[in-house]
Amino acid sequence: MPVYKEGLEAVIVPTIRSIKAAISTYEMQGGSANIFVNDDGMQLIDPEAARARADFYEVSLSLERPKDTVSDSKSRKTTSVG
Repeated sequence: MPVYKEGLEAVIVPTIRSIKAAISTYEMQGGSANIFVNDDGMQLIDPEAARARADFYEVSLSLERPKDTVSDSKSRKTTSVG
């Protein structure tokens, strides 16, 4: 879900709630889904509003970020051919 400067209470909160309800219905039918939020606007809004968004995401979503492992860092290296 891309987010830029949309308001937290007016847009983001109702959208996340709606998506979570849809995912719940989908999961009851045997499916699985995730929510990916790409909030580029957090660096453009005032710090208080950015903190409110971060707090909402932390409470409302399961936040995960993959950890780098040795094998991950090796697979990211580029090699020259020739």
